[in-house]
Amino acid sequence: CPRLTLITLSFPALLALSPPPARGQGCGPWLWGNPLPQGDSLVQVRFLGGRFVAVGAAGRILTAGPEGDTWNVAHSGVTRSLHDVTWNGGLYVAVGDAGTIVTSPDTVAWTARDSGTTLHLRGVNWDGAQFVAVGDSGKILTSPNGTTWTPRVSNTTSSLVAVVAGGGLRVAVGNGGRIVTSPDGLVWTVRSSGVPDNFTAVTWSGARFVASVFTPLPPEIERGFFVQSD
Repeated sequence: CPRLTLITLSFPALLALSPPPARGQGCGPWLWGNPLPQGDSLVQVRFLGGRFVAVGAAGRILTAGPEGDTWNVAHSGVTRSLHDVTWNGGLYVAVGDAGTIVTSPDTVAWTARDSGTTLHLRGVNWDGAQFVAVGDSGKILTSPNGTTWTPRVSNTTSSLVAVVAGGGLRVAVGNGGRIVTSPDGLVWTVRSSGVPDNFTAVTWSGARFVASVFTPLPPEIERGFFVQSD
């Protein structure tokens, strides 16, 4: 049976097929030809547990060693897009569209978990005691083990895109300049960011939180900037 080959050009990939097989001839599975090891969009990559883990469209998960030069495709068992991944020292957790959550002890074998929501989950973080996942419409979930997830009241309907923990505080950021914080991941308080634009990420430096902001404007004047905590 002919093999599908992807030809990389300056425009979206062109699919080139050999002549069709004779009537009655079976076809094997479709395989990526170029680029290798796959060609789905990737949206997040993190260095966790001594290895790189990347997640993206169609449930795609790739892993690589510390050098980052050889990447392997892991089979997540899901087809929904994944947006973020974290690790607690013994378990990897990735989250994505339609409430998708998958976990793995080794990044090789992944298991789908019931999140209890169909909302898109955009960010996940291990805060030292539990996993915290955030997503659309202010959705926040927590789990001590990555298996059982509990919804929390975020006190916002704004979509949340990222979450981080540091200095005894959990901070989640999202659309419309929304920031919510919690001392324990259970009770959340809305904070004023002073900006109306959409946050894209947040991190903890060891001394303060820093969040990035994107302002959608015409291409010639699009801009991004950072907001930091005191």
